[in-house]
Amino acid sequence: LKEATQEYQADLLAQMLHRQRIREAEQAEKDYEFQKGLMYQEQYNKKIQDILSRPISGTTAVHPFRRRERPCSNFSAQLA
Repeated sequence: LKEATQEYQADLLAQMLHRQRIREAEQAEKDYEFQKGLMYQEQYNKKIQDILSRPISGTTAVHPFRRRERPCSNFSAQLA
């Protein structure tokens, strides 16, 4: 009976250790994903700051509605 109790206790301890390792692995994965998200957020913020710090003048790719060469009044006259 004493051996059975000790085996049962050993099995329970093994289960507890296994579950603890699983929890630690899950927590490590969550921490990794969180740190990865922070890194991506920092890269995103740097990219946004880089884009916003560039001057707008001199850009060749300007939307047609923003071009000064074609005011809206001339555009409507061209349609007629």
